Amino acid sequence: MIDNEGGVEYAEEIRNESTGLAQSRPVFVNLANSATVTNVLTLTAYDVTYVVPANALVAGSVLHFKAVVRITADNLAETTLVEARLGGTRILTSSAVNAAAGDTIVIEGFVITRAVPGAVVDSVGGGSVVFSTGAAGTLATATTMADGVTFATNGALTLDFRVIYSAAGGNSIFLESLIVWIS
Repeated sequence: MIDNEGGVEYAEEIRNESTGLAQSRPVFVNLANSATVTNVLTLTAYDVTYVVPANALVAGSVLHFKAVVRITADNLAETTLVEARLGGTRILTSSAVNAAAGDTIVIEGFVITRAVPGAVVDSVGGGSVVFSTGAAGTLATATTMADGVTFATNGALTLDFRVIYSAAGGNSIFLESLIVWIS
């Protein structure tokens, strides 16, 4: 196990005992919440990230991630937008949603690389951002995935998440969990 930006990185492969097939095991699980982000009017990154090692993404690799963000205070007059980036390139963005204190945001996505490690590697992917809003658990979902994304997979790539509010005044939010798989 290797510490990677506040979490644990796993390297071993595991097999399903009943089928004998290899299973994807997380390569990273954060062990602590991010620092709380408050009243941001520009896209601001959380301090929990995962660094994909150079040459780890080869032809056919799948980078899969799931993050949970928790809103702890909200002034009710603004909207919240979150995004995921890999190597500084936006790969997944929510629409602006009016969420409240206690709500959670689940960000889940994947990137598939289509070539051997290099300076410009074509990739495809998808994902979703789900806001669990209200006591009844109403779900508001909105996503966009950048088209024609390329990455320099022969170098390290940082997976990070950012947030922005449409208005300041009593807002706070933190990244509660991040799990990353590479298969």
